[in-house]
Order: sequence, then C-alpha cells, then structure tokens
Amino acid sequence: MKTGTIILAAAALLSSAALSAQSGDEARLLRFPATNGREVVFSYAGDLWEVPISGGKATRLTSDPGFEAFARFSPEGRTIAFSAEYDGNREVYTMPDGGGIPVRLTYTATNARDNMGDRMGPNNIVMGWTPDGKNITFRNRIGDGFLGNLWNAPAGGGMPQELPLPTGGFCCWSPDGNSLAYNRVMREFRTWKYYRGGQADDIRIYDTKAGKITKITDDRAQDIFPMWIGDEIYFASDRDMTMNLFVYDTRTGATTKVTDYTDYDVKFPSCGGGKIVYEHAGWIYVLDPATKKSTKLDVTLSSDFVQGRTELRDVSSSWNSISLPASGKRIAVTARGEVFDVPVGQGVTKNITRTPGSNDREASWSPDGKWIAYIGDSTGETEIYLYSPEDGKTRQLTSKNDTYIYSLQWAPDSKSLYYSDRENRLVRVSVPDGAKKTLLQNPQSPFSSLSVSPDSKWLAYTKPAGNEMSVVYVMSADGGKEIPVTEKWYSSGAPTFSADGKYLIFTSARDFNPIYSQVEWNYAYTNMNGIYMALLASDTPSPMLPSDVALEDKKSAEGAAARGGDKSAPEAAPAVRIDPEGLTDRIIRIPVSNGNTRS
Repeated sequence: MKTGTIILAAAALLSSAALSAQSGDEARLLRFPATNGREVVFSYAGDLWEVPISGGKATRLTSDPGFEAFARFSPEGRTIAFSAEYDGNREVYTMPDGGGIPVRLTYTATNARDNMGDRMGPNNIVMGWTPDGKNITFRNRIGDGFLGNLWNAPAGGGMPQELPLPTGGFCCWSPDGNSLAYNRVMREFRTWKYYRGGQADDIRIYDTKAGKITKITDDRAQDIFPMWIGDEIYFASDRDMTMNLFVYDTRTGATTKVTDYTDYDVKFPSCGGGKIVYEHAGWIYVLDPATKKSTKLDVTLSSDFVQGRTELRDVSSSWNSISLPASGKRIAVTARGEVFDVPVGQGVTKNITRTPGSNDREASWSPDGKWIAYIGDSTGETEIYLYSPEDGKTRQLTSKNDTYIYSLQWAPDSKSLYYSDRENRLVRVSVPDGAKKTLLQNPQSPFSSLSVSPDSKWLAYTKPAGNEMSVVYVMSADGGKEIPVTEKWYSSGAPTFSADGKYLIFTSARDFNPIYSQVEWNYAYTNMNGIYMALLASDTPSPMLPSDVALEDKKSAEGAAARGGDKSAPEAAPAVRIDPEGLTDRIIRIPVSNGNTRS
C-alpha cells in the first residue's frame, strides 16, 4: 500500500514553561539544583542555569546539545562540577562559577545503559566535593553496571580512585572529611511510588579511618539523598507516603521531620554554603537549616529556546497507529501526536487535529466510514474525539474524564466505542451522543484484548485470575454476568470473534511438551502457545471436521439466488448465540505450529 508523505507543521514544545519563560514569566520544570549559599545552579531543558539565591533572572551557563546536569559547587563556591555529554559519553567536567570553558576530568568506556531515562540512573553522576576541595565524588556504573560505585576524581586532573564500598548512590562528606553519609542503592530514577521492597534504601555512614559502616536509618520506606551540615544529616524519606525532608542529629540519634508536603514529593535535594535546595512541583525551594524554613525560589529565563520553535517535520516514518476504513480508500494515521487522513495512492494528506499541545493518538475509522475517533489530552485529561470526514468538523465525545484512557475499540454497528482506562474500568460510549456506561471494573489490572462480536451484542476480553493466569471471558455488550471461556489453569489471551460469529479464536499456553535438562533430571516446558477456538453455541460443529465441498458450494449458490442474485448487497450481521453451559469444554485447537503467538 502506497501513501503520500506526511509532513507535520507543529511545535515541538519542551513544555508550557518554555513559552512562559520567553515572556518573562516564572519558569518551571527546574531540575537537579545545587547551591554555594549565594547562587543556585539548576538544569532546565538540558542546560545549566545560574540564579542568585534570592531569585530573579537566571543566566545560562551551558549550550551544548547534550544533557548537562547534577551540578555541585566546590567548598569555596568558585568552581562547578557537573555531568555532561560534550564528547559523547556522559563524563565529569568542571567550569568556573558564572560559566566558562568546561574541563573534562573522567574518561570512561561507553556504557550501554548510560542514559537519563535508565531506571538505575545514568553514568558518572557528580555527587559532591570532598571538604578540602581536592576531589570530586561521582558515581560510575562501569564496575557494577546495575547499581554503581563511588569514585573520587582529582579536581586538578588525574586518575580517579574508587572508594572501598561495594556499591554506592547519592552521598555527602562530613565537614571534617573523615566520614561519608551515603546510600547503597541508586533507585531515584525509578517511577515506583510507596516502594517498600529490598531496594528501599537507608542512610549509612562510612568512617574512612576506622573502616566501619554504621546504618543510621532503619525504615521500610526510602531514606535517600543524605546531606551533612554541621552535626546534622538531612535526608529525604517517603515514610509518610509523600517524600519529605528529615534531619538526623549525629549527637543524639534523634530524627525529626523538616518539611510536610502532602501533594508532590521533594526531589533531588542537595546542600552547599550552609543551605539546602530541592525540587518540589517543578519549582526550586531553599531551606535554611538554622530555621528549618523553606522559601520558594522565583526564577525567570530568557533564551531563544530553539527546541520550542515551530517547524515542518517529516513524520512519515514515525507513525504509531494506522486504521483502514471499509472503503479502503483512505487511512487514519497517528504520528507525533497528530492524526492524519491519508489517501491510499494519490491524493491530499490532511492533518485533522493540528494540536501541538495535545498528544492525539489511537485514531480509528468507524466501520461505517462516518467517523474517525481518537484520544486527545488538550483538556489536561484524556478524552475521546470524533472527526467527520464529510464536513471536516471535530467534536469532543466525552468530557470530565478522571484518568488515562488506554485504547479504543469500535462496535461493528458503529453505534458504540469501548475503552479501558487506568482505573481498570471497561467503559462503553454511545455514538454520537457520548453517553458513558461503566460495564466492569477489575481490581487487579486493566482489561486487555477487547473484541466485539459481529452483531455488536457481545464482548470478549481477558483479565487475570487469582493465580495470575489470564482468562478469556465473554459478556453481553450491555453488561451483566461474565461467562468464562477458558479455565484459570492455562494463560490465555487475544480473543477475537470469527466473522460469522460462531467461534471465538484465542491464544493459549496449554501445550505441555516437556524437554529434559542435560544437567539435571528436570523438565522444562517451552513453546507452549498455540491458537484455539471455542464453539460458542452448543450445536455448532467443529470446522475441523471433514465436509462435503460440493454440498457447501450448492448451499452458497442457493443463498445467493435467494438474495436475488445480487452478491454485492450488504449482508446483515450474523446473530451471535452463546451457550454458557459447557463452553469451556467446547475448545478445539487450530492445527498450526506453536510459537510466540499474539494479536
């Protein structure tokens, strides 16, 4: 199938903060702050910026296309160490306070997991300086690619030395430089909330002279980002569910809560010059340890923000969904958050959304060809929209939605749309009035692999059983009792109604053909997935039985004659009948080879 090239004229916006910053408004999405007590350095749009600790207009320090982050001031506050990608790898660099030519300090081999989005954090993160200003402590993932180790890089250049610790994460040296408060595990880049498992870290103190390690926190929650100021060690903890700052007194062993946020977590705090700075809700706050009070830092940015320019972009190779109507003449394509109506062959490509501020996706033609439905989030929450190719108008079908919609599924009669969402609901939306009805809500996980019967009266879907095996169910499109098609002893999925409505085809891992281990006397079961079908009505014969081809041809000809010989006339959707009694026993295997079968 050939289609025209899709050219998208849209703004590749970093965020709404980029636009507001251009007009001199307060900036947001300020990340990874550091301070020397006089200035604050932070990352914004991948570059380092500096602003007085009293707030105001920030000055841009870096401009490389790579990502610069994790700045830390030297003890006297005149040099900034940071992590950057100037030469390809992320390495440790220094520059003078106020900006200047960066000096590279580390040279490490390429790490395949060195990216800002990696769940265990990127490589070569600057953690801080030793109190004498001679070394920069950083975390490297070469020795332990998963967790990482702590190293000291000489500030004047030279070979880094690994600290004698098995693993290490964020850390801070004591004022005398003889002890290090540190985390063992690096998990600040994961998206887990309320985690209480084995990687929920504690704060430990490493005594460099005695070679002794002492754990000073022991909570099921995460105690991370230690910051040593005088006789106190500040740290972040989500022991009260929201990440806040706490302080540990090294003299008494007492721990006290310092901040009390209940909306957003405290993120990436650091200390310097006797102050603490941290992220909260996209802004930077300054904490005075003497008063335990936090002050929001008001920051404005001015720049050309080239990443936010409107530009023409060829997105013909970056589409993520395609839908073909019954006519086969045009297709709905979603690419880069826009929906396109594209001709098959020659013709005009139309961008039917043109909404740079909305991620439009999952575009789907209705079976009758009257609508293109898609999901958009221009309101701040995902909603369903309908576009009419006939008049070129778009209408919002749903409103006041409360969570994320995963995907859409049309009913064959084009009168309803179905979707599952992050609240694990299965919802039917009437077209075109937009009336919604929640059919089911699953406490365990979202519904998947939804299929609608040819007569639009039945639904098939998958959800997990108590033993975590996926079970296929059917249910009336109006809601009601769920009818299991498969048993919980085999994981099954991807149910699809046959075109005549007599069968439900699905995949299932139920083929047990053991192989034997060459090392020990154990069985292994591999390649278990096959394709199966359920006979929905009790009197439906298996299509795998031998049939009289001539008799079938005769019946087909008689049916065409009864319709007046017009074979092009649309046929009515076949009525689907499901007999629940014995349904799980009316399953037969389709004779194809096993494999990783899906969809």
